[in-house]
This record gives sequence, C-alpha cells and structure tokens, in this order.
Amino acid sequence: MLRTVEQLNVGQMQNLLDVVKSRFHDSPLIWLKDLASYLNVRINPIHTPDPAFRGHPPLYPTSLLSNGVKNLLIETFTSCNDSVLAAFHKHCVSSMVQEQVKGLSVVGYKLFIQMLSIQHPQVGLVNLPFYCELRHSIQNQTPTCLSLLWAVGQLGHNDFITGLQVWLDLMVPLIGLKHYSAFVVDYGSTVFGSGGGDGAESCGEVLGVREFFTILDFTWSSSGSLTKPVQRQLFALYPKVKV
Repeated sequence: MLRTVEQLNVGQMQNLLDVVKSRFHDSPLIWLKDLASYLNVRINPIHTPDPAFRGHPPLYPTSLLSNGVKNLLIETFTSCNDSVLAAFHKHCVSSMVQEQVKGLSVVGYKLFIQMLSIQHPQVGLVNLPFYCELRHSIQNQTPTCLSLLWAVGQLGHNDFITGLQVWLDLMVPLIGLKHYSAFVVDYGSTVFGSGGGDGAESCGEVLGVREFFTILDFTWSSSGSLTKPVQRQLFALYPKVKV
C-alpha cells in the first residue's frame, strides 16, 4: 500500500480539482466527492489491509501522504463550510461501507476520513446517530463494521469529549461481542489515555447512567464474554470511567 500512496501525483489532483471547480464553481461538495473518488480508485493495494489498521501508528495511513497532497486536501477543506464538510464526511463513510461490502478497496475513503476528522472533528459528530444506525445494520459483517468503527473513531483523535461520545454511542453497545470487544476497549483506553485528567473531569457531560451500567456490567461480568486480556484492560479503564 505504501507504494500506491507514494505514487499519488499532487499535480494531477490539482488539475482534477481545477476542472471540477470550473464546471461546478458553487458546489464544493462535488469537488470533494470527485477528489475522494479519484483517491479511492488510485489507491488499490494488492493485499487488503486490516480494516482498523491494527499494528500501525495512530495517524496511519495519512502519515504515508506527501506534504503536497496533505496541503492540497487541507486547503480544500478550509474552503468549505461545516455543513458541506459534514455532508462530505457522511458521504465518505457511507461510500466506504458500500464499497467494502462489494469487496472493493476503501483505503482512499479512509485517508479522506482520517484527514477530515483530524482537521475538523466537529463536522462528523453531527452524523453520529446515522453512524449508529449504520453500525446496527452491518454488525454481523465484521470487517466492514470494524472499518466503520475505525473511521468514525478518527473523530476522537484530538478531542476527549468527541472521542468519548463516539466510544459510548457507537462502540460500547458492541463491547460484549467477541469480534469487537478488543477494539472497543482499546479505543476507550486510548481516549482516556490521551484525554488526560482535565478531559476526564468532563466525562459526566457525556456519560449517562445507561452507558455507565453497561460498562460496569461487562467490567465485573463472570460470563466469560470477554477474553482475559480484554477484561484486564477494561479493569484498568473502569476507574477512569467512573470518575
């Protein structure tokens, strides 16, 4: 995959953007959609990567992009308002799910989702109810659902409250399912680990009674629905959740 990302030509991307802008000068959502489609077609790795890029650094795969490509994407985001970016985030996540169900590559969409989530985390959060419904409809399709969890989870990279909201609403309902429990607990650990003390003090703004008791149940459950390593990780996380 490294090679296909490195071969992205910022000049070609700029030319595509210029052409689309000249034809649809008042439609920034179309500019973004065309760029995303271009990126997703161009990045087609021989081997399908892990749906959640497990084993890679947190900012993978955007860390593979050249500075020129990153700057082009950031500048394009900056030229759009939040409502356009929110619609585009929803488009990318929906397209990613649809394409993966068909067995097609979705790395290009994931790159766009990660870049947008890091730069503008607030725009994806407005779509969270839709993403929760989408998760419910695909949770029996493990690779695709893991892609969804990873994609929406990117919103919480730099914002504790956003990450906590995503974790509680989108991920915690899956905590008892063996295919997802490790990812869900690991994401929660990352959110509380990066959010730190000051962020954790705001936990009550998001954490409701229902969510708290769901976590409490699985933390102290003896049903064996969680593996021992995941249970130990959840035990370590629980004191932070109940602050």
